[in-house]
Amino acid sequence: MSCSLCRLPFTPSPVSISPRWPPNGTLTPAQLDYLKFATSFGTTPGLVVPLQFCDSNTFGGVNVPLPIILNCQWEDEATHRTMTVMHNRCFGLLRHHLDLLDDDDDDEITDLALVDEFLGPPAGGARAGRLPSIDYEGALGLDGDRVDLESLWSPGSGPGMLAFDWARWKELGLQWTADRSDRRASPLLFRFPKFNPTVDPARIPEEPFTPATDIICRQPYDILYALFPFLSDASFVKLVSTCRTLRRFALTTLQPHARARVIALGWPLPTGAEYKAFVASRLPPGPGATPVREWRRNLEMAEKELSPHDGDWMLYLCKVYKHPPMARTRRWIWALASQAARVWRENMEHSGLYAVKTKGADERRVTPCGGGRFVRTGKWDEHKKKLVACFALRGMLHMMVLPQCTLSFGIL
Repeated sequence: MSCSLCRLPFTPSPVSISPRWPPNGTLTPAQLDYLKFATSFGTTPGLVVPLQFCDSNTFGGVNVPLPIILNCQWEDEATHRTMTVMHNRCFGLLRHHLDLLDDDDDDEITDLALVDEFLGPPAGGARAGRLPSIDYEGALGLDGDRVDLESLWSPGSGPGMLAFDWARWKELGLQWTADRSDRRASPLLFRFPKFNPTVDPARIPEEPFTPATDIICRQPYDILYALFPFLSDASFVKLVSTCRTLRRFALTTLQPHARARVIALGWPLPTGAEYKAFVASRLPPGPGATPVREWRRNLEMAEKELSPHDGDWMLYLCKVYKHPPMARTRRWIWALASQAARVWRENMEHSGLYAVKTKGADERRVTPCGGGRFVRTGKWDEHKKKLVACFALRGMLHMMVLPQCTLSFGIL
């Protein structure tokens, strides 16, 4: 059973009746724990629901107020269609690209329920969980790794019982695709490299005693500043490392340029939810003398608005490319989420459910979904009305006191 974004399996939770575990030693305890959690979204069950994988074609609820038992069937035996289910961080990155970030906003939940409309229903059978509109293998483009997890899946004994070839996964050197946990902070975070809010003076070379004579260093700095943006990240870092003159230039004058490169890449920076989780894990107990904004400026987590513009962005740019969980794993999932968001936006523009925002539009009906600015139409209102039962279920799942009951769902 696979995530509909990264196509990696889910691992069984302790409540599974007949778990099928990966071979011993294949995954770390942190990876086993991470891969068992999921979020389903769409019209079943309850629109957006956190789940844990129970194997045998089912998911169970997570943090559901007792005494509810939530049991969700992933693949329908009759239609061989599956729910859209993703690992929590895969879902988080997709939401970031869609700008649908508020878990409690009914309108945004309604937008997310249109996943089948905009990305297509996930396949069933031998390709169960795969979205038809996503190029999974070529997500990183011609210059990146081609990641083929599809060939590692084989049919099982019935719906939802696909088998994943973990041994072959290791032989192909694809262990990096599951490298996402951060034992030092929160399991919800990637292992972001440390960001230095200030440049260590010891790293800045002294001015050379004699002027440089090569053709590059003889150029006025404003000329170099105008030329550097045309270099790739790798060429840029290599060039400024060739001599003391350029290294000093890079660690002082060019820091804003390195910052612009990091921001343009996108994936080296935390999403709003990730940054919020990091701040919560570092927040001092009780009020302090340092204002909150100033305190955040000194955090060792890069953030495009709050982190100092003259911090050591050059060092951070180098770190993210040398840090496998960032340069490979996060970049890969970021590319998949970006591709999915692009397809989502293209389809929503022609769905009739949204219209491109114009001047004077009612801001209460505007959604930034998909990176654009759209206005929800009357057709969208009709769609929301059809979800009344789903919203009722969602509300019921979030109630604190409920009569004892068992809920079981298939695919609608």
